[in-house]
Amino acid sequence: MKIDLHCHTKAIKSGELSSRDMPNDENSYNIFIKNRLSKNVLISAITNHNSFDLEQFNNLVEFSKGHILFLPGVEIDVLDSENISHNCNIIINPSKKEELSKYLNDNVSNVDKFCIDLDKFIDLIKMWKAITLISSSSKGENFPVKDINKIKQKSKDSFVYFLEASNRRSASIISNHDYPSFVGSDSQRWDDIDATNLPETEVEIKDFNSLRNFLSNNTLFGLNQKDLYQLSVLPKDQGKAWEYKIDLNLNSGVNIIVGPKASGKTILLRGIKEELEKKFAINPDFYEGKDDYYKIEKALIKNLTTNNLNISNEWNEVITNIKMASSINYSLILSNYKSFKKWILSQKTNKYKKISEIIDGPHAWNNQLEEQSRQEINEIIGDIQSIKNCENILVKYELDEEIRKDFNLIKLKVQEVLIQKAILLFILKFQKKLINGIKNNLKKMLTKKTDSVTKPSKLGIYDIWLGRINCKKAIDKLLNKNEKLNGEKFIGDVVSSDGSQEKIYIKVKSFLSTPSLCKKNRDQEFIVKPKNKAKTLLKKIADLDGEFFGNSFIELANVILENSKEISDANDLVSLIKEYVNQKGDYHKPSSGEEQFLALSNYLNDLNKQFYILDEPEKSLDNKLIVDYIVDKIKELEKNNKIILLITHNSNIAINTNPLNIIYREISKPYNKTYIGDSFSGQLRDVEKTSANIDWRQKSLDILEGGRKALNLRKEYYNVE
Repeated sequence: MKIDLHCHTKAIKSGELSSRDMPNDENSYNIFIKNRLSKNVLISAITNHNSFDLEQFNNLVEFSKGHILFLPGVEIDVLDSENISHNCNIIINPSKKEELSKYLNDNVSNVDKFCIDLDKFIDLIKMWKAITLISSSSKGENFPVKDINKIKQKSKDSFVYFLEASNRRSASIISNHDYPSFVGSDSQRWDDIDATNLPETEVEIKDFNSLRNFLSNNTLFGLNQKDLYQLSVLPKDQGKAWEYKIDLNLNSGVNIIVGPKASGKTILLRGIKEELEKKFAINPDFYEGKDDYYKIEKALIKNLTTNNLNISNEWNEVITNIKMASSINYSLILSNYKSFKKWILSQKTNKYKKISEIIDGPHAWNNQLEEQSRQEINEIIGDIQSIKNCENILVKYELDEEIRKDFNLIKLKVQEVLIQKAILLFILKFQKKLINGIKNNLKKMLTKKTDSVTKPSKLGIYDIWLGRINCKKAIDKLLNKNEKLNGEKFIGDVVSSDGSQEKIYIKVKSFLSTPSLCKKNRDQEFIVKPKNKAKTLLKKIADLDGEFFGNSFIELANVILENSKEISDANDLVSLIKEYVNQKGDYHKPSSGEEQFLALSNYLNDLNKQFYILDEPEKSLDNKLIVDYIVDKIKELEKNNKIILLITHNSNIAINTNPLNIIYREISKPYNKTYIGDSFSGQLRDVEKTSANIDWRQKSLDILEGGRKALNLRKEYYNVE
């Protein structure tokens, strides 16, 4: 059918062609109606200048016998913000035709001079919830862009507006600049309409509200022309084909499948998807609910785990140094001691003094140096604590996150320098203990008898000291590289209790599976849990860190080397956790409903798809969220010329999205039936043509609202009309 929202039946203003004047008689009415029917113009709005003839309108409705939907309207003069007059059409619901007639009769005394300002015009179209055509430059009238944008801003849910173009080409240009466009006939002759440029739709529209809903959701001109996929679907249930094929014209826009449980809706949805794959080589994504959230999360985590804490070099260095420190030949050192003892006894001098001279050498130690080292270590510990206190101040007063990041970078660098200095002082502190221990051992050995007087080239004491110091450095380096933030990824938006949207991110951390860090993170959600063998091994390595100059070093080192054979890769020592935060950095673990919403919003926000196939997207979501977010998102996709095919039991989705196609599945014997229609005609037709049409409004009332009685009970409870 074609739609004309700019039709003249009277010459009202001075200078109008008399050919617009339709006589008020039965013959003229029939000529007018027949001419429009012959050109398939089945919707016509009567919009004469600054006037409305109620009697003529009623006669046209009567004589059309329902074949044409006539709508009351007026072409009214409107002053823009620059005080220039423009012609704009207002088309309203026939139920308000008396209001329109009264308003014009009360306010228009001179049709040539009557004019209203822009604000009054907006008030009228909002009050009547009208469809309005705004004059555009393509018709020689330059309505200011700021005024058009003002109308656009005020139009949300109140009225439907279009910029009127003179032909299809101009309408396409307007539409492709993100303004809705329309072409009316603006007929010069009442008895012969030029319908060449009028918009056309295959949707059967029966009333004003259906037309208004249809126009608010569809682009009739421009590059966004409707896509049409003609399908012949034969679904299969557990391998068995249905009894009949379903011929379906799948349009860009909203297409819904409704019906009671177990009526075969999901089977049909999958059948349509398979037919699209087969006939058009299209493989659309299928949204099935919360499982999609886990797929999204899994993909994000996979991306974040490519940047885990890497300890391969540190781990290899630890094992290498433990091997070297534990492989020193102590029998050879003992032999050197014995040789050294014999040599000392052969010398005519104080043997213990000689020992001190050889062993201490240039590394002479005194109590003053030891005390100085201890004091410096304590000062470093105090300085590190001061840095931590500064960090606590930043957190306490919730300073800017960028400042905290900068501080953390500086903190890490300063701590690294201080810790390195402390390690050197620590080594010096233990050097005396090592040397004294060696002296004591030598004293014991010198009491034994010996026959040799050969002086050994070296004792090997320095090798022990150097091996264990290198071992300590390697272990400290490993244990200090204990955790890392791999990064964070945006999951999606959730809607908070006050209606505002909150961004949710997932963070992944990797850490060394030491007992202390495992305890610290025990309440976190693990991606990779700590392995028991890793925790045990790292504990022994930490124990070795305190046994460098003890008697258990060799024994503990050998145990570590033996246990390390069970670690095939350094990654076995690393654990992974995930954490959810909002844009403020506060912890926010999505609830079950929020997981559903995040999955759905991710799916709907992806504008790279052409097809959106959804099975009950309303699951786990409240109706306010569905109305405020999901319905709007679906409408946005429709305006972007996307094809949405979904199953729903939710009235807000089924009704408020104004679906172009409604597929209703009815449970019956011997097999379930299928009906197809649209929300604009309100009729659902049996695809087998064996049953009468179903009234969609009544059927939707039953299956989506629970029937009229249930709806009325809720209305009474909420005290709404």
